[in-house]
Amino acid sequence: MAFYSRKSCQVLLLGALVPAAIAFGAGNPDGKSRTAEQFVPGKDSYRASFELSVPRRFATRYLKDTRSLEIRVSPAKADEFDVTRYYDTRYIHRVLVEVKNNDVVLSLQLKNAPVSWYVTHQDSPWRIVVDIWKTEPTAPRNVEQEWAWQDDASGKTREPAQVTVSPVKSPQPSTVRPVEIDLPDDAIPTALPKNKASQGESAAVKNNASAGGVLPTRHARLEALSPTTADALAGLERRAGLDMGAVSEFDSLEKLATALYRSGATQQAIPMLRRLATLNARRFQDSPRLLWMAGESAYLADKADLANDYLQTLRSRHPGQEHAALAEFRLVDLQSAKQGDAVSADARDKYSELSLNDKAPWAARIGAAVRLLEPVVAARPEAARAHQAALQSCLNGNYVSEQFRQTCAYIQTKFAVSQSDAVSADAALQRFKTRYAADPRTAVLESELSNRVRFVIEEYSKKKEYTALAEFERSARPGMLEFTLREPELLMARVEGWLAAGETKKALALLQVFASATTDETKRNEAFALMAQLNLKLKQNERAEAALKKLFNSDVRKNNGLTDRATSALREAARTPYASKTAQLILIDELKFGRYVERDVGVLAELSVAARGREDADKLFDTLMTTAPRNDDEARQIETTLMQYADDLRGNGRLAKAGDVYLAVSNMGQTSKKAEAAYKAGLMYARAGMVEKAKTAWQLSAADVTDKKFSSLASERLERIR
Repeated sequence: MAFYSRKSCQVLLLGALVPAAIAFGAGNPDGKSRTAEQFVPGKDSYRASFELSVPRRFATRYLKDTRSLEIRVSPAKADEFDVTRYYDTRYIHRVLVEVKNNDVVLSLQLKNAPVSWYVTHQDSPWRIVVDIWKTEPTAPRNVEQEWAWQDDASGKTREPAQVTVSPVKSPQPSTVRPVEIDLPDDAIPTALPKNKASQGESAAVKNNASAGGVLPTRHARLEALSPTTADALAGLERRAGLDMGAVSEFDSLEKLATALYRSGATQQAIPMLRRLATLNARRFQDSPRLLWMAGESAYLADKADLANDYLQTLRSRHPGQEHAALAEFRLVDLQSAKQGDAVSADARDKYSELSLNDKAPWAARIGAAVRLLEPVVAARPEAARAHQAALQSCLNGNYVSEQFRQTCAYIQTKFAVSQSDAVSADAALQRFKTRYAADPRTAVLESELSNRVRFVIEEYSKKKEYTALAEFERSARPGMLEFTLREPELLMARVEGWLAAGETKKALALLQVFASATTDETKRNEAFALMAQLNLKLKQNERAEAALKKLFNSDVRKNNGLTDRATSALREAARTPYASKTAQLILIDELKFGRYVERDVGVLAELSVAARGREDADKLFDTLMTTAPRNDDEARQIETTLMQYADDLRGNGRLAKAGDVYLAVSNMGQTSKKAEAAYKAGLMYARAGMVEKAKTAWQLSAADVTDKKFSSLASERLERIR
């Protein structure tokens, strides 16, 4: 399987042919004739499938000079053929994807080998399928000759106990030489050891977990454990002890070794398996299960050369057996360990071939898939698409050990965190945390998920889609958004979402956290104003007043003012039915500093009630005097408020100012107290020594004959002046 870099990869590789629909193209690079019946699916075939969802027009042609199979699809986009990132290097040299107008031209450059190809389409879902297979059988390989002359797998000096196997071509007795195992006399126990929990596997994983470049499952057991009870093991030990030296010793030892191996006590199983090889080498070699248990136990005990001999014997004597596929997997592991940290291209190809081999047992396929994905899943989690079947079987079946299951779960979770929606990704992550709470990779997944959630919130906030944000938060687990409590901007976006959804209590709770988390005093003051507004709606007046007092005492508010949103919230809090005194005083301050302008007569009238008696309230009443009423009701409000204000000014000894206010009321077009206000204005001016202004005001009052009382009083004042 080849890998090359390109963004947004997707993979779908199938190893068997399914019934095809109408064929649009077929060809043979070697010019040989073929029919559909000649195709026999198997290990010498390869299938690539391109899912396009809806039917497309496509055509094929073969270029002999470049040995390229071209498929032109119309209409199409390049990203629909991202599966071409992975291809079988046994048949394909390289893959090119070109975009021409609205068409995509897919070029598969075939290797110089006798192959045929067939292109068709299938439905449900609609896809284009390319099948490539060998047209001539390959020469059989002599595995024994390929490995017998090489150095030991680990490069170490051989131990005294070793297995040597002569190259064989068939299991006939006349051509098979027994396995020779040289063991010192003390290596064969005279009494069988008592069963103890084997710690060899877990110790190997622990010792190599932190090694540089070593994969987490490199020294982990492959197959799942099948524990045997202590009583059953004790019985097997007694039986084997009684049968020592008897004809049935091999059978008894085999049962005990199998029970120890399946229980995970591989260290204790090794001497049993060596004893079996000594008792009857031919019978030992003829059992693929015993060879596999011996090779796997030696591998887990870090005896690479011994494991290599057992596994090579298994592969050569029992090709096509399930245990041979397991041996193939471990042999690639041994080769990779010998070459160093990085997995070679040859090892990747072997892992890939094994992982996609439908005839291999699930344990080998799962192990190979894990080997392929472990080095790349952190950077490209979408690579897991090609091995979803193996990963799912890893999690749902009982094929591999817990270490492999944990890695499979991590790869699946990593894929979900990067590819699924945030809510589904969080559910997958929580399942992984529940099962593997101590896995240090959880922190990385949580950080990635937090970044995805942050992006979702920021996008909703940027587009002002606050209702959708609230719906997202409703569907999310509360703990998924816990990190936002430390990020004020995200908190405020969540507040906006709940406000848009009408969830006042939830918005208020987040506002309280925001006020504590933010370092921006202006934003904090805005939060106080909103908290007061929401608390008043919930009839929690004491909490509202507490927030308003914090806002009233803020030095930043006094120096820099409020945001428009804070002012709007205070304006609502200051009006009926809430009529908060503190909110009114804050608005009066803002009016005084000129940072807030109010033209609504109702609001000005309510603010004036709170401003009575305050010497700094002139700005408010000056605004009221210049505000034109829109109807008689507003005119009455302005008239009454200004008359009260003028009375207060008179009581405070501000006579000239009081005269100006009285005179302003008398000059209003819709006033009902024209004569009264003008008369009182004349009195204030006269007491202030402003005689000419007093005469003008009294003349205005005397001219208003609708109010005879104040008109007469004004006329009398004018007579006295004359």
